[in-house]
Amino acid sequence: MATWPATIPHPLVEPYAPKLSLPAARQDFRTGYAAPRRLATVLPQSLVASWALSRDQARDFVLFARDHADEWFELSLRMPGEADATTPALARFTSSVSMTAVPDGWRCRAELEVAA
Repeated sequence: MATWPATIPHPLVEPYAPKLSLPAARQDFRTGYAAPRRLATVLPQSLVASWALSRDQARDFVLFARDHADEWFELSLRMPGEADATTPALARFTSSVSMTAVPDGWRCRAELEVAA
């Protein structure tokens, strides 16, 4: 399992509005009622995380995302309203990363799936 690089700042989760995914599947039969199945015992949460990065940090971010795009990794999340507090989490990328150039570096946003 990968660990978040120390050269990249912790992401800010803003606004804090997690989306819960229901781990269930529906199995339809030719006749009769459909049978629901439970796929997992944990409800994964989807959060939108953002980063304000310098050029060097953006390079490290792209390399990390490229090498660990489909893996779970450990990182700390910064929540809005909590000045310097971070929350440790196990996460993975679930969508593509959007990067926007700004005068002082890059702004990045990505959706992360966080294991509860």
